[in-house]
Amino acid sequence: RQIGAEAARTEWVLFSDADIVFPSGFFSRLPRHFGADCVYGSKLSLDAYRASCRGFSYGQQLLHHAGIPAASGSNLALGRKALFAVGGFDRDLVCNEDSELVWRVKRAGFTVRFAADAPV
Repeated sequence: RQIGAEAARTEWVLFSDADIVFPSGFFSRLPRHFGADCVYGSKLSLDAYRASCRGFSYGQQLLHHAGIPAASGSNLALGRKALFAVGGFDRDLVCNEDSELVWRVKRAGFTVRFAADAPV
């Protein structure tokens, strides 16, 4: 993800996974959240993992409302300014590097928003 972020030349960088199917209207809903510096949403599933993903999504919402970002790199948009102000992804982490990055973005004073209306 960090290599992709460094190669990007846009103001915003959207991170996702190869198996993600963006629902209809996803990209038209996303800009309404761009008043924030970082936007993340839920990852849902259409297969056997549906219940697990739904539970994780619920947990993301609860944690966000408690002030704890629980971002997933499968549905994460970051403004370049915030992304690089905190040094980007920690390449030494083997998991949860997405949530850790968003936590650093929040602690640095940038605005983080959970986009409940933009699941993937």
